[in-house]
Amino acid sequence: MHTSNMPIIARIRNLKIYIYLKDHLPAHVHVIGPDAEAKIDIQNFNCLSVNGFSRQDVNRIIKF
Repeated sequence: MHTSNMPIIARIRNLKIYIYLKDHLPAHVHVIGPDAEAKIDIQNFNCLSVNGFSRQDVNRIIKF
């Protein structure tokens, strides 16, 4: 994923949370890990997509 146009809004250990203001709806954040990525809807905290994170990882990310 190309992240140069996406500001980091938070860091959790080795994860970076990005938001791209001109991205598509629904409004979401991108969570990037060393070998994983997820998109989380910021209105209802649903996981829109996930690649490489376990369900437990996604639950921890959503809880944050």
